[in-house]
Amino acid sequence: MGERSQLLSTGFELQTNNQDAANMYQEMAELLGITPRQVMDFAMTMMVYTQGIGTLIASGIVKDTKENMYRMLHNTGMTYLKGLGVKDSTLWDLSGGDRSDESSSNG
Repeated sequence: MGERSQLLSTGFELQTNNQDAANMYQEMAELLGITPRQVMDFAMTMMVYTQGIGTLIASGIVKDTKENMYRMLHNTGMTYLKGLGVKDSTLWDLSGGDRSDESSSNG
């Protein structure tokens, strides 16, 4: 929105020309057992997903509790990572032992 819309006019792409960002993606990739490109795709997808939910809430289209919205974001992220092949033990560690996604429609 606003000035930032110019940055995405040619598509969604996270900037990796910053060495700290590149190192962060590499470290996350090693932790998750996936490629840095997959980490960047995951991060971008979750940013767009979160923005979409925020827009729906702000416009009054979606009305739910904060807890349910957090759970939806968590479940979507865990399901996405599982689809990338992240090990169940890693997902368990990341979620702090929360297995709520196992019984949801997202997981």
